[in-house]
Amino acid sequence: MALTAQDIKNAYSLKQNFRALFIRTNDRWAFLDGYRSIGITWVIVGHCVISLQYFYGAAWWRETVENVPYYFQWLFNGDVAVDGFLVVSAFLMANMLIKQHQESKKIKAAVFYISRYMRLTPAYYIAILVYMTLQGGWDEKTIWPHFFYLQNFIGDYDQYFMPFSWSLAVEEQFYLFLPPFLIFILLKSKRPFHWLIGLFLLSFVIRALVILSDETLRTTPIKEIVFDNTLFGHYFTVIYDNLYTRYGAFICGIFAAYLYRFHSSQMETFLKTKTALWLTHLSMATILFLCLLPVLHKDFHMSYESNFVWQVCRRNFICLAVTWLLICGLYPTHLAKRFNTFMSMRIFYPFGHLLYSMYLFHYIAIGFFMFNLHANIIYFDLDIRDYLGLWITIGIIGSFIGTMMLAMVSFLLIEIPIMNLRPK
Repeated sequence: MALTAQDIKNAYSLKQNFRALFIRTNDRWAFLDGYRSIGITWVIVGHCVISLQYFYGAAWWRETVENVPYYFQWLFNGDVAVDGFLVVSAFLMANMLIKQHQESKKIKAAVFYISRYMRLTPAYYIAILVYMTLQGGWDEKTIWPHFFYLQNFIGDYDQYFMPFSWSLAVEEQFYLFLPPFLIFILLKSKRPFHWLIGLFLLSFVIRALVILSDETLRTTPIKEIVFDNTLFGHYFTVIYDNLYTRYGAFICGIFAAYLYRFHSSQMETFLKTKTALWLTHLSMATILFLCLLPVLHKDFHMSYESNFVWQVCRRNFICLAVTWLLICGLYPTHLAKRFNTFMSMRIFYPFGHLLYSMYLFHYIAIGFFMFNLHANIIYFDLDIRDYLGLWITIGIIGSFIGTMMLAMVSFLLIEIPIMNLRPK
């Protein structure tokens, strides 16, 4: 049915769209809003902290980070929040398509592709234009891969003008494979469980082979990679931003959807057992351990073997833990019930809606606030070491508020109007 002028007017109604930010619909899993809120906050905090190196140099940055107390090591692990986003995204998309197949006996792949493209692309293209304008122009060799979600194939970290956008590219590439994967592996295979386990284990093997085949990654401690821009650029393009080295997160999300759709009653029963409670504690402990392990501290040293295991296993272990906590949210019992209640608080709901635009525009807010704070440090001739904690705290709060404001504009004027105009 053709759109009318009234349809368009209603789609862009600021009053109606603003209200939608705070009204939680029944078709949403409330606990996922808490996951998203914590994840995007962690990403913003991490990028605020990392931005310090651009103002005070690599030597100062390394000295500062190597002396940060152990209990603040999580500040440098915001990247795992993105792994959590990928798990949740895979779960939601796989669950939607499996449900569609269960109800209609088919998966409408073309509709899925168009829907995902139209959901993500309008705001993404606006973000590209904004970043391009702020950086004073664009290079044809780098701009077009960004437009087609192929920037992770550029092969040169320095040519990313939106460094965080690698995850959007990986996610879009995953969406291309998802419908046929579900049809031929999950829905028509006689042993989908074995396929999922096998593919997940293969993701460890692939990461191991990539590292072993690259002398730099094989022989260089992760601490040295993080503190050297050249080494980090190499690490980023070889193992960090590729679908084949990150697909373990997607398999975890698909596995959660598989259990929810095909083994729901068994999972509900199992989650009432002490074993499930133990797994919940173990998942939380895994995330805390891997995010607090002080791999960048001056007094912490890794052997060749432990450095290799760290690079191969860390992300997948995080993804496994996130997946189990996600499953707990679907069937809240015991400790998971209290955890689910916390994650479902209404304060998290707007962030669940604004997550995508917050991710798109957070670099702009961080750049603005951190630069202005740095300018004030210089203007008043202050020693940053005397005000580091206060400086970072103000920068994080300002960057978060700024990100929220930019995201709200994007959501109200771009994201939700497009969603309102989609066929019902």
